[in-house]
Amino acid sequence: MMAAYTNAEPTYILDLFAKEKGYATPKIDVRGAVFRDDQVLLVLEHEDQKWTLPGGWVDVGEPPSEAVVREVFEESGYQTRVLKLAAVYDRNKHPHPPLVFHAYKLFFSLRVDRRSTRH
Repeated sequence: MMAAYTNAEPTYILDLFAKEKGYATPKIDVRGAVFRDDQVLLVLEHEDQKWTLPGGWVDVGEPPSEAVVREVFEESGYQTRVLKLAAVYDRNKHPHPPLVFHAYKLFFSLRVDRRSTRH
């Protein structure tokens, strides 16, 4: 993935990781709190069939503020604009099912720009 993303030779990327002695970098999950009047936008989570704030994983090289706008659009069809970063949580400090990796959850407050006609 790194070689494809950077257009670098795979052997160069393997060498970079072989020399890495630092900490593993946590994954970042973003969630968008989209409010309108007295309502909040929720989407149905495919994994457990429960309602949740729209969101998902940040892609490599993608700013979290852009990732949350992308995720909200993909999951709801609403085009939004970030108002502010509302909260940052360490997922491991809350009662979620365990993951094999460490993750931070970033919650953003957003406003609706418009509903897409494509969804």
